[in-house]
Amino acid sequence: MKYLSTYILILFGSIALSAQNHADCDSALLICNKNTLVLPINDGAGNDVLEMDDANCFFNSVPANIESNSFWIRWQVAQSGTLWFIIRPFDALHDIDFVVYQLPSGNCTEKSWVRCMAAGDIGPTSPCMGPTGLLPGEIDTFGEPGCFMSLNNFLAPLELLAGEQYVLAINNFSSNTDTVSVEFCGTALLGCETEICTVLGEKSPNTLSELSIGNIFPNPVSSMQGASIPIYANRSESTIVRVADVRGQSIWEQQYLLDFGPNTLEIPTQKLRAGVYFVSVFTEKMVRTNRLVVRG
Repeated sequence: MKYLSTYILILFGSIALSAQNHADCDSALLICNKNTLVLPINDGAGNDVLEMDDANCFFNSVPANIESNSFWIRWQVAQSGTLWFIIRPFDALHDIDFVVYQLPSGNCTEKSWVRCMAAGDIGPTSPCMGPTGLLPGEIDTFGEPGCFMSLNNFLAPLELLAGEQYVLAINNFSSNTDTVSVEFCGTALLGCETEICTVLGEKSPNTLSELSIGNIFPNPVSSMQGASIPIYANRSESTIVRVADVRGQSIWEQQYLLDFGPNTLEIPTQKLRAGVYFVSVFTEKMVRTNRLVVRG
């Protein structure tokens, strides 16, 4: 998950945290909702620089997988459901890895990894660079260093049960000054929230009543096919559809005027290379982002 082109994420409801030490599991930031976080990565790795070395995606690396500049986030599940997230570093050339641990007894000394991502490469055009995290549709539980066994740096969502405790460790191997954002979504509730999240990237769940956006079809899509997004609008309005690559760079953008009733917006994938893309639909009140896989 290396090298993200500069991508400044500004989302309604995001929380910017002042610099403080959450660099160890025992001092992890405790959250109780899925609000977007903007994290100042710590200068250093806290008291235990080997806390992530027990995760198998690093293959017990030699020398040991020593944290560089880390931030830990902890939560307890209040209502069973799914959970996924995207981590977006703000600097194009920074290397971000992460591990999600379950805490069976609530004790960090007994943590057990459930998702582990160490993928990355040596250049910014690799499909293993850019935003990283957990996304629906993915099936892998770990990504090894390099970019050999997987086509991207996303892993499968978590299936959480009420009462379980988890901690997410985010490590920046290349900078002690960069900031990252973490955007959460899913049907699991974390304690002080009442609404589930089903669409990663929506600004407010209360703004969806005037527009119903379906899933991209087909997905995955052949580069020769072309894809489309079904949209039902309760009134005529303008919308913008944007396709970005995994580094956050805009590849294609088109403005549409929606008619009342059903609409089908075409996405020309014929000129896209095989890989992972993010398709965003923008209106006056909301933005929805879906992942699109283009096959060669």
